[in-house]
Amino acid sequence: MHYGEKDPAMIHGRASPKEVQSLIEEGVPVAPVIVPVVPPGEVN
Repeated sequence: MHYGEKDPAMIHGRASPKEVQSLIEEGVPVAPVIVPVVPPGEVN
């Protein structure tokens, strides 16, 4: 998405501090999610 290969969309996931730093350095916007997020497929 960041390189224009896919349409922009909101995504969520887990990242280590090192991965977050790499994303920031590439210009990818990141934000912490304060509320718990249920992974897809694990919803009641």
